[in-house]
Amino acid sequence: WQVTEALPASSGHRSLCHRNGTCADVNFTKYQGQVAPAQAILQMHSAIGLSGMTAIYEVGNDSQRSAILNTNGLNTVQRDKLKTFVVVNTDPRFTAPHFHVNN
Repeated sequence: WQVTEALPASSGHRSLCHRNGTCADVNFTKYQGQVAPAQAILQMHSAIGLSGMTAIYEVGNDSQRSAILNTNGLNTVQRDKLKTFVVVNTDPRFTAPHFHVNN
């Protein structure tokens, strides 16, 4: 994984935390610019949580979110968990699916 946006933000973020250093955007290097597989998203979200931080996984549209939530092989608990933190980012400056991590 890698940090894709931190402080200072490279563009005018609507999230003020990018201007005061309390958040960062991170993404998988393996899935650069693409939606990551649901299992990878779950594992990364868990690791971020264990570090004491919180995160959401931002995607660009409803079809990307649905593809994650409807992944074959997910159990009900996994699917319900994904529903709580996979969100659609409608900001026109959004460039790729990623985790938005807050400390």
